[in-house]
Amino acid sequence: MDGYVKNKKEALRSVRKSIFWKYAITFPILLFIPVWLFGIYSLGSPDDWKYTEVVYSHISSETIGLQRGKSTVLNTEDGRKYVIPEKLVSVEHLKEMLIAGETYSLVYSETIAGGDHIEKLYNGQNMFLDDSVSCAAWEQERRECFLALYITVGLEIISLIFIDRLWCKGEYAKIQKMRQDIEKRNARIAHK
Repeated sequence: MDGYVKNKKEALRSVRKSIFWKYAITFPILLFIPVWLFGIYSLGSPDDWKYTEVVYSHISSETIGLQRGKSTVLNTEDGRKYVIPEKLVSVEHLKEMLIAGETYSLVYSETIAGGDHIEKLYNGQNMFLDDSVSCAAWEQERRECFLALYITVGLEIISLIFIDRLWCKGEYAKIQKMRQDIEKRNARIAHK
């Protein structure tokens, strides 16, 4: 192989590496995709929720599982703990209405981060948290995760297009020029 052609091919590789590293600037955006997918699939499904009856003991504030910060927790007399969704039900109302030693029915979801979350809480007389409210909240969280996933993928695609069309324009011109130079050199060598 001709030394001139060899040098031009090495220069081509160098320019292609430069293009790759410009694209690589957007790769951290891709790190969010597994986060959103984890969010979507860690939410579980209302079909997976479980039913149990508990004897109420007290409500406390503590760290459960891998959750950061403290959660408000419904404690049972047998030591089980269930996280109360404060966005869906008033903790103060529960503290007033629940009676220690009384039996309550609840539907709960198990989470990957640890801790069982109350989805429905009731007894014969009162409905403290309806599962239809919990289902609506679950659907909203799922929609938000999908939306975030779509936005992340869209942002990555748009970023790559802008980098390709604007920032790498000079590199593509260099590649075209080098290919033409290599073709001319190869044609000259072939005619000798």
